[in-house]
Amino acid sequence: AWLKEEEARADLHLHKEPKPKVESECIKVRIDDQSEPMGAEFVGLVSHDQRDDLSTLYKLLNRSKDGLRTVGKKLEGLIEDAGNELIKNKQKTLASDASKSADQMKKCLPLIKDLTALHGKYKELVEKCFSSNHIFVKALDQAFKSFVNNEVGGFNMSELLSFYCDHLMRSQKRTTERELEVELDKIVRLFCYLEAVSYTHLRAHE
Repeated sequence: AWLKEEEARADLHLHKEPKPKVESECIKVRIDDQSEPMGAEFVGLVSHDQRDDLSTLYKLLNRSKDGLRTVGKKLEGLIEDAGNELIKNKQKTLASDASKSADQMKKCLPLIKDLTALHGKYKELVEKCFSSNHIFVKALDQAFKSFVNNEVGGFNMSELLSFYCDHLMRSQKRTTERELEVELDKIVRLFCYLEAVSYTHLRAHE
């Protein structure tokens, strides 16, 4: 709102030539020079899922040269921390049993469901609050790549994702083919983040 007010004053009182300079100075003083407090505010808004305020902040920072990149890194860090926390908590529950059994894999099913939910949450946030801006799309992708390639209980993520897909196909709980399609699509998105080395076990079984 304040920037629009400044633009209105510039239109009213200034010749056309000085206007870009005034606008640039306003952005520098009110946005660029406030990057640290705005970054902290951004983290709080994301953490509390305040989407209307995030959309407003995005429109404001979109006028700044580096504003979006700064908060994009913040978003990447938040997603990475959330994903690592999910994996860390699952590792704790598996720590007492070092065997790579089907029972151990079954214990990892909730983790895969949590990871797909985490991805869905932030994908929606990027689309609705940040207009699918490439900076935030990249932040989401980089964050997931950083933790989905970690092992969990001695299993790599491709093993767990494959087991989860098999579980979905065999499950009696689903009621429609559409529901299965939606769930498998979520898994495919996680598969896309895996590094080539993670597919070794799959090739070994071909």
